[in-house]
Amino acid sequence: MKFSPLLHTLLLLLTLCSCATQYDIAGNSSLDEVDGHMVYLRVNNGMVGNAGSIDSCRVVHGRFRFGGAVDSVVMAQMYMGKDILMPIVIENGELQVTIDPMGQAVKGGALNKRLYDFLQKRDRLENEMWQAEHECIRALRSGRANLHEARAKLRVRTNKLARQIEEAESRFIAENYDNALGPGYYIMLCDQQIFPTMTEQLQRIADKAPMEFLMNPYINHYLHVAGYDFSRRSRPRPSRR
Repeated sequence: MKFSPLLHTLLLLLTLCSCATQYDIAGNSSLDEVDGHMVYLRVNNGMVGNAGSIDSCRVVHGRFRFGGAVDSVVMAQMYMGKDILMPIVIENGELQVTIDPMGQAVKGGALNKRLYDFLQKRDRLENEMWQAEHECIRALRSGRANLHEARAKLRVRTNKLARQIEEAESRFIAENYDNALGPGYYIMLCDQQIFPTMTEQLQRIADKAPMEFLMNPYINHYLHVAGYDFSRRSRPRPSRR
């Protein structure tokens, strides 16, 4: 059976559309500073501070809505101006976003649940670090510790928590090499740098990641700009005796 060129084109378009990720994101915000402003969904393109918008809308009376399609499941950031409000995995189906004084949350989609379960664990570690700093200040003000002792104790505790956070982030990326979360979170770490550079954490993750992960166009671009030595991946590791 032969198809006309027009019918063939329509069938091709239908096939492409069926492969796209259709998203519908409904949001609520109770923050006065967000109401009335434009918010954007952006996908980082691997260059720090440079992201491409895929959707935008205005927050009206605390409500906003994004909707459309992308080529594949991808991790995006929700922005207001230059400020990042929260990460969102663009998945098929309906997503519910909440922004309030207690924080941000996304309901809907398996990858969003996995992401925000992890972010809650990371936030608990960061809160412990914040509490340690305030305990140090209280100890100094009350005279229970001198400056040298307080700083030494704080340094030990915060260094331990910082290592736990880095280990948790690296483990999360490794567990999600094969989906949007691994590359997306790695780019989030890259975007924390003032200019493209390889921190020890970024270096360790890149050294252990599979080449398919490094060939992600966003990650690959960042690594090249930051001066990552790809040849080290092919160097034999020294034997242990």
